[in-house]
Amino acid sequence: MTKQEKLMTLQRDDILYVYSGKAYKCCCGCSGNYRYNSKYIKEGTNDRGYDVSKDEISDRQVVRVLNIMKKNSHLMEEDLDDNLFSVTADNRLYMLKLLEGEK
Repeated sequence: MTKQEKLMTLQRDDILYVYSGKAYKCCCGCSGNYRYNSKYIKEGTNDRGYDVSKDEISDRQVVRVLNIMKKNSHLMEEDLDDNLFSVTADNRLYMLKLLEGEK
């Protein structure tokens, strides 16, 4: 299965977090936002090394970014590791990270 095919099978519960920000800019959060799946707050905290705050939790944004990425899957980057997906569309960078061990 290609990464594009894998992306098309993903559901909200597969995703640890999403990112949406300006394309070709820093991804530290200064040019965009990370939003975490409400089911995986502990895993998100462990992944990044400090607490995920309440304003960073949004299942709605997780689904929104996933849908944008699926719609633009033909633009997906192929050079990221198996748990990371990235699409640049309309001068925006969209990324998602799978919960470790998913798919």
